[in-house]
Amino acid sequence: PEFYFAPSEKVEEEKSSNGSQVRLCGGKIPFLWAQSLFIVAGLLQNEFISPSNIDPLNRRLSMFKRNSSIVQIVLLSANEKCQSFADEHDIPCSPVHDCGVKMVTPQVVVQMWIDLG
Repeated sequence: PEFYFAPSEKVEEEKSSNGSQVRLCGGKIPFLWAQSLFIVAGLLQNEFISPSNIDPLNRRLSMFKRNSSIVQIVLLSANEKCQSFADEHDIPCSPVHDCGVKMVTPQVVVQMWIDLG
């Protein structure tokens, strides 16, 4: 749309009735946007790039309705040394053997945070 314009003598008529005037091509490359989309689509289709390469903020994931989630984090101490360190710094922490929860690696936690958005 930015490459097409109404002639200067027809601007007032265009303002009074939007879309009533014939638009003129204003650039040398009017199909630059369409060509860019075609190239990006080809790169995506041939898997030279992934959607995350052109959407680093993962906004494409917000299109999908997600269930509301409650995130709870529990700190567990692997041994007595970790438990005593947590106690010294007033950090609520439980020993691993006292908890009946599923433990996962930090990489899994990161992926869960990514999935939650």
